[in-house]
Amino acid sequence: MTKRRPALRMVGSVLALVATRGVGIALSFGIWILLASRFGASAITDAYFLGRRLTSAPTDAMGQVIKASYVPPLVQVMNEHGGATVRRLFWTHARRLLLLMAAVALVVAWLAPSVVDVLAPGFDDQARELSIRVLRALLIVVPVGVLIALVTALFNVTRRFGVPALIGELLPPAALVCALFFLVPPFDVVDLALVLSGATVVGLLLLLPGPSRIFRVDDREPVPVGLPSLELRSRALPFLIICGYGPLSMQIDLLFASTLGEGSVSILEYGNRLIQVIPRVLTGSMGVVMLTELSHRLLDSGVAGVRSGLVRAQRGGLFLILPVVTILIACSDPLIDVLLRRGNFDVEKARITADVMKVSGLAVVFSFLIAMFNTAIIVDANLPRMRILTWSATIAVSVRMLLDVTLAPTFGVLGIAAAFSATNVVLAGVLFFFVRRHWGALIAAADVKAVGAMLVACGLAAAAMVAVLWSWPADPDARLLTRLVRLVAVGGSGAIVYVVAALGLRVQELRYAGSLLRSRGETAEKNGERGARS
Repeated sequence: MTKRRPALRMVGSVLALVATRGVGIALSFGIWILLASRFGASAITDAYFLGRRLTSAPTDAMGQVIKASYVPPLVQVMNEHGGATVRRLFWTHARRLLLLMAAVALVVAWLAPSVVDVLAPGFDDQARELSIRVLRALLIVVPVGVLIALVTALFNVTRRFGVPALIGELLPPAALVCALFFLVPPFDVVDLALVLSGATVVGLLLLLPGPSRIFRVDDREPVPVGLPSLELRSRALPFLIICGYGPLSMQIDLLFASTLGEGSVSILEYGNRLIQVIPRVLTGSMGVVMLTELSHRLLDSGVAGVRSGLVRAQRGGLFLILPVVTILIACSDPLIDVLLRRGNFDVEKARITADVMKVSGLAVVFSFLIAMFNTAIIVDANLPRMRILTWSATIAVSVRMLLDVTLAPTFGVLGIAAAFSATNVVLAGVLFFFVRRHWGALIAAADVKAVGAMLVACGLAAAAMVAVLWSWPADPDARLLTRLVRLVAVGGSGAIVYVVAALGLRVQELRYAGSLLRSRGETAEKNGERGARS
């Protein structure tokens, strides 16, 4: 049991993040349902999604860069110099980041018309003007979001992955859901953007006392004379390249979608967000936990510990993400039918959005593998990070642009979704090649066998869901409750078949889940006995 404790700790941390972020998933669904019902897929939603993407994508990328840059060195600083030094480092870097990102936001606000003209050349005058106003209203999210990421990184250093670190992420979507209920109509999406910006600022204010509470300064603790160097450049620059690939490639997709007619940007965003929402929570949660755990493993066991942790994380993540993606693909039509097909979102738009989900599904699985490779590359300082990530990002962006130029004019938004999937497959393969070249063998025969068993279980689950869909055909005139029951029946049958098939095929990851539940049950029982004795 002793050997399993680190693995169980990682699984427990991931589950804590996933459970907390499940609230975020519910809020996201609420936002999309209300947006689709009130505005459909139109010039209004195109403008909102473009402005939201232009601010959220760089903020998310910078958040990943900050966590990758700060968590590993701060773990070492905390072990060597204590909490007082960590707290002083946080406030020093927080001031610098706030000034830098505020300057960037002001420049973008000034150049907003040119930015929209370049990145959305197909928008008409109405969508263009609305996009400029939404972009300017959301720009405060950039510096504030970066500071939230820095505070969250500080939580992660001490293995705090629960609710406190996610206040800044949960409060803005909750405020947006309330705004969609109470402010629209007669208000428009610019007002929604202002509500989102205000809630993000409030989230930061709630998080800022956290560093002082975590790292309380003891009067007996010696005050550090100087601050140690974190060597951020060696970590930040490589990760900035690979994190910048995501927003850049997504913006390339939106650029081509803007030329396909009104509502194309919205349909692409609805489909991609729905297929990614649950897998992204799993990927993001595992990425946050693995960055901290692999940093500790590197200090304790060297590269061998990092490599074993990477393989275990990939297997555990695939065990969760493969069935989720399979279920989402199979349920895409009834899911869109339940969530979006109401109000101004008609049947044709619903059909195309469901097709986007199907085509983008493969990209989601490989996005997880890409995230795990990136985390391991950043943690191991002995790898040639700049060379690996520069080559990988260059190849991926080139492939993405080539496929968008080739497929978008013929297949529309489905061609853009296909380019997304193909590019992620290529990028995962390139990263695997480079990492294996420097580390040696990454997977053994047992790993291949385990993933093969997962794929077989997913195939059986998909067959069960198709059978339910065939036996229970869609009725466009059915009530919402009937459609919801049909959706639950399809997804539930797939989940049950996957778990039963995984048990029959003896997938090892089920044992880890059982061990985690048993260990937590034993801990709760011991705590209860202590309480009874006291």
